[in-house]
Amino acid sequence: MYTYTKQYISLQMKNNQQFALWMLNAGVFIFTMMNINSLDAQCGNAYIAGVVDGPLGGGTPKMIQICANADIADLSLYSVGSANNGGGSNGEEFTFPAVALASGACVTIATESTEFTNFFGCAPDFIDGTANINGDDAIELFCNSIVEDVFGDINTNGTGEFWEYLDGWAYSTDNAASGSTFDGNWSYSMPDALDGETNNASAATPFPGSVCPPLDCNEIEVEAVAICSDANNDFVERSYYVELTSISGGSGVGNFTVIVAGVSQQY
Repeated sequence: MYTYTKQYISLQMKNNQQFALWMLNAGVFIFTMMNINSLDAQCGNAYIAGVVDGPLGGGTPKMIQICANADIADLSLYSVGSANNGGGSNGEEFTFPAVALASGACVTIATESTEFTNFFGCAPDFIDGTANINGDDAIELFCNSIVEDVFGDINTNGTGEFWEYLDGWAYSTDNAASGSTFDGNWSYSMPDALDGETNNASAATPFPGSVCPPLDCNEIEVEAVAICSDANNDFVERSYYVELTSISGGSGVGNFTVIVAGVSQQY
């Protein structure tokens, strides 16, 4: 009867996957015993970026914004909970779907879409009652059911506190999670700063974070009409300079297709 000794080998591979292998004394791998994906490696890559208690009907838009400071392959590891009126943690109330979130990208949770779109100019990424917050509610971000970040004091009603955001907003200034301790690295609009405002772009004290994702250049269409004072003047090809300027002040110049009398011309 052939006998052999077996040897346990643990290898740490890329992407934080750990493989445990049994090896025969003849030097042949017999099987892969387990394949454990270290999910915890993706924790620490997201943080609470902002909260908004809006001025429109019903105190809308109400928003919780979560951003990534490193790539997240599976956002479903993360969940959010709101701690209302200083009543302590409500635990994990909304879990994100299993999608990727790139470093620097953000997602928004709101209670509804219509007023959110009216105020910010785009729809929220997710709609859930977890975002039904008032300016005195704290927020918790979890990863693998462990508190990753917190805004406000979950055991304190925020009314009159320095972090109160009634009819206003709060915005993270360090782009990092602080664990279960509120670190205070935030800027604040002060209560009632959004009262009477109809949209964020024209607000005197607008929410400073980027809420709507930037448009791809291929999604931008520009129409221009050339008007000549002389009706008999033939169209003369000229060099035109076209510049697109965004609300935030950024601009871009590039190649454009100009259509004259149904004929396309690249510039």
